[in-house]
Amino acid sequence: MTSLPNRSGYGANEVSVERLEFVAALLTSARDLEELVTHIHTIVEQTVAADQTGFYLYDEESARLRLLIAKGLDEDERRSAETTAMERHPGEVFVTRRPLFIEDTSEAPSASSTDDGRRREPRSRVYLPVMCHERCVGTFGLASVQPNAFTQAHITLLSFMCNIAGVVYGQLMASKRERTLETRLLSAQKREALGTLAGSVAHDFNNLLTIIVGHAELLLLDLKGDEQRAELTSILDAANRAGALAGRLRAFSRQDAPAPVPHDLRELTLGLRSMLGTALGAEWDLDIEAGEDSMVTEIDENEFGQAMLNIILNGRDAMPAGGKITVSFTRAHLEAADDGTAPAGEHVQVSIRDTGTGMDSATQARIFEPFFTTKDRDTGTGIGLPTVMSIVQRHGGRIRVESAPGEGTCFHLNFPLSQRSRSQSQAADPVREAVDVRGVRVLVAEDDPYLRMLLVRVIRGAGFEVQEAADGAAALALIRAASTPFDLLVTDLRMPVMDGKQLLEAVERESSSTSALVISGYSSDLKLQSELRKDQRYPLLWKPFNPTQLLDAVTKLTAERRGSTGARPRRGGRHASGER
Repeated sequence: MTSLPNRSGYGANEVSVERLEFVAALLTSARDLEELVTHIHTIVEQTVAADQTGFYLYDEESARLRLLIAKGLDEDERRSAETTAMERHPGEVFVTRRPLFIEDTSEAPSASSTDDGRRREPRSRVYLPVMCHERCVGTFGLASVQPNAFTQAHITLLSFMCNIAGVVYGQLMASKRERTLETRLLSAQKREALGTLAGSVAHDFNNLLTIIVGHAELLLLDLKGDEQRAELTSILDAANRAGALAGRLRAFSRQDAPAPVPHDLRELTLGLRSMLGTALGAEWDLDIEAGEDSMVTEIDENEFGQAMLNIILNGRDAMPAGGKITVSFTRAHLEAADDGTAPAGEHVQVSIRDTGTGMDSATQARIFEPFFTTKDRDTGTGIGLPTVMSIVQRHGGRIRVESAPGEGTCFHLNFPLSQRSRSQSQAADPVREAVDVRGVRVLVAEDDPYLRMLLVRVIRGAGFEVQEAADGAAALALIRAASTPFDLLVTDLRMPVMDGKQLLEAVERESSSTSALVISGYSSDLKLQSELRKDQRYPLLWKPFNPTQLLDAVTKLTAERRGSTGARPRRGGRHASGER
């Protein structure tokens, strides 16, 4: 056991330099809080005879003093001392940062216990602030049933101990925060890398799906009988479901503004049932109470799915032994937000209720803080609910939580009620009038050879004159060599040698009369995609798309360029199959 030097060699009002140096060396050797507390206990035990010892450190999360050393107190007394510390002498010293000395509280006998064994109350007390530079981080207290039990030498040595302990504690906490920040940074870098990977996978996946969907639809158009129609329809159905999966990957890696359109949240949620049920697992029940009233709001489908998934997985984690999650919908009138961030109005409210452990008010106050989590470090990232908050706020909505320990949790997501119906949204882009496409020259720039072949086949099959290029540089060379400008450029954003953005900039300089249709399936292009939507320079077609969607976009651009004359390009039969 470590011993202080010269315990009996100092008088009532003096402390040797050797002892102070030893105390400083012992405390500064602590590698963690537990070791620091052990050293403090050792110093106190070898310095002064006290019937009770209390060492408190302030916990910022709970805003109270935590009792780490409680000599002379039983478990009930310890709990009581910690609970009431801020209202009693330890809290007074912590707030004022001034020591408190009580030499004799009464003239009662000084024995530590009565004849029947009951303990006497302390008569002398000392409370010292634990300082870290100019900041008080805790309180140290001593008590004795003897009056005037603590000498000036005791107080000098213990005050020195408290000051050194406070500085060491501050250094330990700073080191811990630094390690936590490093861990979070590493975790954030991993998430960023994972998001980049997800975006890359989604891009390649979307290229493949566009090829599969496109050729399957063309085969359906060419079928003379029904014997293979069911097989091709199954292929298309699987490809479309895979497209929804790619959309969720894209949403995971998204870092820019959403693209909201009117959606009935009941229909969206019912469409997510299979995915959400799979994520929950067999031990948890998912009940969706859709109701009958229209619940239309303007929202990004993928971001809504991500928000629902995050909340439902949070509910699952609160029910480790299984349970039930209920999703319901209603309309709610909300007053204007106190901070002015949201106006009053009618809202669509989605309520997600679980039967889990629930949360106390202190936890509820922090659940939307980034990196705050009640889960262990292996399962909790602390970004799920902050992501939900971000998604709701980006859509002009609000989020509210109701919970109590043992009573489960309910999240209420409120989105402004849309003034447009879903059918109006679908009808906002009417069928194009007939367009004469004879002589319309189209240049297709796409690096994937199979996707490029599909694009050329569909556009050429509709009656357009088509040339193709494998990258932006090759496309620019064709534009420069052309005797007359191309009417339309169809370009991917993500290409080698010269990407679509660089190609568009070159076309603006060298062939300003050429219109352009941009296609993309890569999430890192989102900033450019948002710019394209904002200034409406070029329409954007998101992968995966089918031949009909491609021709709709090409035909619309042609109509805007040449006017509505002649026949509309055909989408089936010999032309769509590439036969001319």
